[in-house]
Amino acid sequence: TFGDFLRKVISETSRGHEQDERFT
Repeated sequence: TFGDFLRKVISETSRGHEQDERFT
């Protein structure tokens, strides 16, 4: 469903931000 898609995108984005903070 669209809600599941949004949750997936948000989780992927959150992981990306965490990786960026660690990398910096």
